[in-house]
Amino acid sequence: MRLQLSYGELQTYLQTHHQQPMTFSFVDEKTVTIGKELDMRLFKKKVSVRVRVDQLVGTDLYLTYSAGLGLELMVKGAVKFFHEQIEGLVEESDGNTLIVHLAHIEQAKELFKKVKLQAVSFNPEGPHIQFTLL
Repeated sequence: MRLQLSYGELQTYLQTHHQQPMTFSFVDEKTVTIGKELDMRLFKKKVSVRVRVDQLVGTDLYLTYSAGLGLELMVKGAVKFFHEQIEGLVEESDGNTLIVHLAHIEQAKELFKKVKLQAVSFNPEGPHIQFTLL
């Protein structure tokens, strides 16, 4: 089975629930660019990070990111934000690798008792998740 989301749905969710306006753009099947406009008081600057899905192990999603100079600090700030929102959700690994423990999301715990994740990938419309029913 497949679950297809749109980038617009993700943008709306992040804005509504976390007051974090972000943009998403498709790069390839495993990669997406995530952008955010920062208010630098005197001007606004758009920054972006390229995120790649490396592997899915159970309910752990391994991601690598690449960003321009200085953006690594912002990524670390975002990791800290998500860690504060949901204890243990995101773990930093070697270099620019993150492990997202999807089973730590309260709303997903019951779901993972009924489905097994198979893959996470992207297409021009948005991310899609493949899974099988248990």
